[in-house]
Amino acid sequence: MTSRRPIAALAVSAALAGASLLPAAATAQQDTNAATTAPPATATPTTSTPATAPGATTPPATPTTAPATTPPAVTPPATTPAPAPAQTAPAQPTTTSGNDRAAVVLLLVVLFLVLLAAALWAVARWQAWEPAWLLRWRHATGEAGWRAGNAWAEFTDWLRLGR
Repeated sequence: MTSRRPIAALAVSAALAGASLLPAAATAQQDTNAATTAPPATATPTTSTPATAPGATTPPATPTTAPATTPPAVTPPATTPAPAPAQTAPAQPTTTSGNDRAAVVLLLVVLFLVLLAAALWAVARWQAWEPAWLLRWRHATGEAGWRAGNAWAEFTDWLRLGR
């Protein structure tokens, strides 16, 4: 009895350890389905001019000005959004409303067995057939009921007298 608590604690800690390893294992898996993976981004800048931040203006370069000491802002390469997965139609049910013959047959078999049991019981009662064990059982339950009733009467008398 006392070894259940350590076993339960060990099982909970093992489950928690497995749950903490699950995200790491899930990120290590790669999806090889071509429909769900996005194609690699191939957008590369084709000009050799440095990229500037949007909205920033550069004054025209003059031979008398010194080069700027701040590096130009670098914008990340444009990525194309992943294509949306193809919309599939909802799955149609595989059964139709007319294929319930097995359920109807099973219901009829159960109904037949219930009617057969009721008919056999009615015949046994009509013929006054009572097996010997039924007589003994009826007498034993009657005796038990009488004894339980007497015990309850003794208890209520005991409560009434205030003991």
